[in-house]
Amino acid sequence: MQGKRRRIAAALKAKVALEALGGEKTTNEIAGKYEVHPNQVAAWKKRLRESAADFFAERRARDAAAARQAGERNAKARRPQNVVKGLGIQASRETRHERPGERSHRM
Repeated sequence: MQGKRRRIAAALKAKVALEALGGEKTTNEIAGKYEVHPNQVAAWKKRLRESAADFFAERRARDAAAARQAGERNAKARRPQNVVKGLGIQASRETRHERPGERSHRM
């Protein structure tokens, strides 16, 4: 078994993607040079191409997009059933219903 997974720094990913966008070398040549898989090179190149316009967007637009993405990621955590589970409380489906053998408090 191999050791831990290799973590590649964002700066190296950017460097590889920029080189791939340059078009002077093939994806396989770049992958061999930096000792990464060719699929990674292609994925980083695609991600850079798709997000390059965001770099030049207005600051407010970038901040709004980032806030929207963070809200979507955290929306599930804010749901009541997940809060209850996070507290270690088991929610009961029988909330105000009489259970067999219990008296009714209504007269």
